[in-house]
Amino acid sequence: MKTVKLTALVFWVLVFSPGCIDVDVGMSKTTSVRTVEGDATLNKAHASFHGELLDAYTVKAGKVKKGDLEKVRIEQFFVERVLDGVAVDGRVIGLEFVQDLEIRVRPVDEDSELPEVTVAWFEAGDEPLDNPYVIEFEVDPSVELLPYFLEGFEFTAEGAWRVPASNVQVRGHAIFSGVHSWP
Repeated sequence: MKTVKLTALVFWVLVFSPGCIDVDVGMSKTTSVRTVEGDATLNKAHASFHGELLDAYTVKAGKVKKGDLEKVRIEQFFVERVLDGVAVDGRVIGLEFVQDLEIRVRPVDEDSELPEVTVAWFEAGDEPLDNPYVIEFEVDPSVELLPYFLEGFEFTAEGAWRVPASNVQVRGHAIFSGVHSWP
């Protein structure tokens, strides 16, 4: 009996509410695992690389259809170390070798008028990472990504890093938040 009363109450609140109801829809995307080649000699020499640390990840058009959502924003991005082995000296290597990374979103269609945008970034500081196996990125939640979901897009991770002492496997995770409103 209480369920019926609660359902009726919710129905009347919805009918007579003056505004609309926003519902957050969470979506996550994970890149494939990529091996960052390590070398003990180059690591000791503090050699650095610049380029894509993660493989580009493509989100195909049609995953979100027009009218499904009103807004899509990035909520979180992080890179994690996939624990698969140890260094020559027996230590497990973390992500301390990463100096900076920038996560960009760009349309898949070359004829698209959507610009490439930066949605997340990381810059190593003087302090060590809180967790040496995960890098949390700063994100720009103001960038509207719905047009990119409608057209299809890829995100890339470009930056600089020191050569690790041995091979390290990494993957990236993006968490998006979409809003759907009902009148």
